[in-house]
Amino acid sequence: MGTSKSAPTSVASSAAPGVSPEPPPPGAHPVGRQLLLALTTGVLLGLSQPLVIEALADEPVDRSGLTGLLALVGFVPILLALRGTGPKRAYWLGFLASFVQFTINLQWLVVAMVVFGRIPLVVSWLILSVLTAAMAAYVAAAYAITRVLAGRLTLRGYPLPMWLVFPVALTAVETLRNFGPLGGFPWANVGTSFSTVPLFAQAAALAGVHGLVLLAALVGAALAEVIARRRQRRAPLITVLAVLIAWVGFGAARLAGEPTGGPTVKVALLQGNIEQGIRNHEAWTGRKILERYHTLTDEALAKGAELVVWPEAAFPLRLRRDLKTLEEARVVAPGHAMPKAAVIGAVAYEPVTVNGKRTEARHNSAFVLGPELKVEARVDKKHLVPFGEYVPWPFGAIVRQLVPIGGTVPGEVWRAVPVRYTDDRGQARELSLGVTICYEGVFPEISRALKNAGATLHVNVTNDGWYGISGAPTQHLLFYALRAIESGMPVVRAANTGKSGWVDTRGRLHDVTAIYTDRAVVAEVPLANSWTLYALLGEWLSLPCVLAVLLAWLYAILGRDVLARARPRLDNVLGAVGLLLATAGAGYFLLVPGVMGDEGNATRALLTVLAGLLVGVGALSGRPWGRKAQLTVGVLAAVVGVLAAPLGAPWMLIATAAGVALFVAQRKRAAAYTRAMAPLAFDDGAPSPLAADAP
Repeated sequence: MGTSKSAPTSVASSAAPGVSPEPPPPGAHPVGRQLLLALTTGVLLGLSQPLVIEALADEPVDRSGLTGLLALVGFVPILLALRGTGPKRAYWLGFLASFVQFTINLQWLVVAMVVFGRIPLVVSWLILSVLTAAMAAYVAAAYAITRVLAGRLTLRGYPLPMWLVFPVALTAVETLRNFGPLGGFPWANVGTSFSTVPLFAQAAALAGVHGLVLLAALVGAALAEVIARRRQRRAPLITVLAVLIAWVGFGAARLAGEPTGGPTVKVALLQGNIEQGIRNHEAWTGRKILERYHTLTDEALAKGAELVVWPEAAFPLRLRRDLKTLEEARVVAPGHAMPKAAVIGAVAYEPVTVNGKRTEARHNSAFVLGPELKVEARVDKKHLVPFGEYVPWPFGAIVRQLVPIGGTVPGEVWRAVPVRYTDDRGQARELSLGVTICYEGVFPEISRALKNAGATLHVNVTNDGWYGISGAPTQHLLFYALRAIESGMPVVRAANTGKSGWVDTRGRLHDVTAIYTDRAVVAEVPLANSWTLYALLGEWLSLPCVLAVLLAWLYAILGRDVLARARPRLDNVLGAVGLLLATAGAGYFLLVPGVMGDEGNATRALLTVLAGLLVGVGALSGRPWGRKAQLTVGVLAAVVGVLAAPLGAPWMLIATAAGVALFVAQRKRAAAYTRAMAPLAFDDGAPSPLAADAP
């Protein structure tokens, strides 16, 4: 009897330090089957978003858009594979699935690198792999967190099952990916899969795209539970049916209740179809580009257009940022008509002095014009593309030491822009525009900010000519279907080579152009001024998911006796300092105006939160993982501090000193970090044979 009780301890103690034996836990699939199931999830989720194969056509393989419904079942295979696994294997299975998904969704980046970057094909695929691996490493955390929390957390004495934990964990991680370091990159978020299925997309009006992530993950996880559990599947089955009925019912009701009869504006969306290679290498074509847009403008005005929109950077000549009128800049040539109001994408320059040197700052801008081509406002792109339009922190500080100014200068605030014009009946009207440039529109918080600033029409100008015949133009356009639903504000979109068109407040696409065609789309766009729950409350569902997952993770890692457990004084101090640092970073990110929209400050705040959590939780946990986390943070803090100090931030020497002290303090304290994890209950209810006794 005594031997059987001590067997697990004997096995664990006989293993090499840091290495645990890995017999198959109860309920686990063979490794080969787990890998196959993870690959299946990656393919299903990858195909749930538009895929364009140039050899077949210049439109998505599935033109019906019903492949978006694959997101409902895409998570089932990997959640079956996760049953009986530990957190480490769950992470790598999630990484594999996400890597495959993102590679399918983002393979169009290779086109830009090969055609315009002149990067060899093999190297381009390697670069793409690095990007998709970084994204997958982020999302894979949701699978590991699920295995840490499922079965360990209880509600009224009942352990929370995986099918309830996973949707919250995935929503939390995808929310962080949206706001994460380097400004975030939410492309291929599974919630956007439903943009091709308006019936399911309407739920975004309630909780945004992250609400769709939660619903998709809940349906998939509950279906996996139904398949795996033959005897205890009543609750997940009822959940699937109830969610789908409510989801479809809300969508149908909202589609049937679209407001009509309100004011409209006749908008012209000009697609000049200027090949990117010409724009980059043949400056003499500026006159020809202007002639094409003048012709398209004449065509649009002949059809009664009241607002004319040129795409991102469509104006080919240099413009001063402080221009008061664009008449002198030849927006209208002799013999051509003058628009009543217009939005003109252009690159704006202004003289600046940096480090005592005179140079020019460049802005990716949209000039909003009223009567007589007067500049009513200028909108500068604020959310820049990292490594494309600017060099992010901390690398940007190094670049600025080498050249006077690097990349594009961001704008300051997202705001509604009023523009005056006269309609066909001679009546003076004013329109409030929310202008986004390029991929700013993929971020839900930006369109919500424009709505709350008073905008009634969302105008997006972009240039997707970099990506050729690929899925990028279609995927980019479909983001605006969700933005229209979330904000209750119609979207009009002018793209250089496609796809241009407009979106009503129910996410339905209208007058969409093909790529590589020049065309003036003129449409009567209804200005439905409706409010949605998401526009009013923002991330009211996803941010609590982040908080819930964080608190649950802390509970699972630290143990319920964390306050009563005896620890060295140094660990108590480090734990308190780390958690205070994380709290301060989170407060700075969430509460200080402007931080969330500033890539540099946001990155610093989020890295501070991460470092604080790793140090604080690591010290309080007493586990070997916690010591490794502190050593890593110590090294990184020391390196970043040393690099930043001579680049205009001498105060970062404090970070260097703190990092060195942390590293030295933990280097010889391995004996203080031996606490084991609490037992992990597997899906059949049996504890893991590897789990040590509970603390």
